[in-house]
Amino acid sequence: MNAKLVKELRDKTNAGMMDCKKALQESSGDLEQAVQILRKKGIAKAEKKSQRDTHEGLISAYIAPDESKGALVEINCETDFVARNETFVGLTQKVGELISNGDLSAFDDQGGLKEDSDLFAAATAMTKEAVPTLGENLTFIRATRFDLSGAGSVGAYIHLGGKIGVLAQINGSHDDVGSIVKEISIHIAAAQPSFLTRDEVPEEVLQQEREVVIAQSANKPQQIVDKIVLGKLEKYYSEVCLLEQSFVKDPDVKIKDLLGDLSIVRFVRFQLGG
Repeated sequence: MNAKLVKELRDKTNAGMMDCKKALQESSGDLEQAVQILRKKGIAKAEKKSQRDTHEGLISAYIAPDESKGALVEINCETDFVARNETFVGLTQKVGELISNGDLSAFDDQGGLKEDSDLFAAATAMTKEAVPTLGENLTFIRATRFDLSGAGSVGAYIHLGGKIGVLAQINGSHDDVGSIVKEISIHIAAAQPSFLTRDEVPEEVLQQEREVVIAQSANKPQQIVDKIVLGKLEKYYSEVCLLEQSFVKDPDVKIKDLLGDLSIVRFVRFQLGG
């Protein structure tokens, strides 16, 4: 069966690949007749839904049983009612597993799924195949995947019923590394760090912070201004850098102290619609 024709039928009907192939075989390659076949079977009822806005949905995580890899995905739908539907929740898990087991070449250096990859297309197709069942337009938005290169754990935390999700990777050996990565993921969901370490903060961002402090201290001696700038930057680091932040469950403990000999390699925080 002509692959281009199958794709065209899928684009017109949002039906699954196998359903499109069968319809085209039944219609002897007649595209319009194949559309009617799918409509009669109720498979193409999503055709008019494909342009509807999708503002609801779920952030979902899939973690391999041995915690060696994991994925965070966002799939949107039209209503909160569908977002809480068991079929939709199951779909997000299936897509997460697909992403977690996909070809590594589909991801960028930060673990983000490339939009021009075959894996992104496959996740989109899997999402669209659920449209007739759920009766709403569904959109696969994005995904990130982390893989261990040695000892450690990939963990996740989902907050507010799927409105916020975190994926984190910790390297190193520890009897309770899985629990630690979970605790840090909970912290990231609440504290919203922008960077892992202070070295990751762009110089232009630091310069903007300096300029604000200098403008607020215009009439003070330069020596005093320099101390104020230094103090303000330290405070800024403690607010935006994960390792510098105070643990949300115990403000007397810094995240870097919570880790001990372990090291956070990377993290990502998704917020629905973000």
